[in-house]
Amino acid sequence: MGDLPYTRASEVQAYCYCARRWWLQYVCGVEPRGTEALETGREAHREHARKVVAAGRLRRLAWALLVVGLGLAVAGAMLVGKG
Repeated sequence: MGDLPYTRASEVQAYCYCARRWWLQYVCGVEPRGTEALETGREAHREHARKVVAAGRLRRLAWALLVVGLGLAVAGAMLVGKG
């Protein structure tokens, strides 16, 4: 029983994704090609996600500054009207 090979989670994931790919990689020993392009794509998506988050923060800041500015304008107009 101790001589049985372990099945790693990455192998199960690879098999669930594509049984043929699993067979080629783990049975035949063929390594996948194009992993550099995949990593480049992943990094591009991470960078885009960072920009989307930053844009959302800037939008909220802009709205907050607009509300503060309008409040100051109204307060200033009220002070001028009393004087």
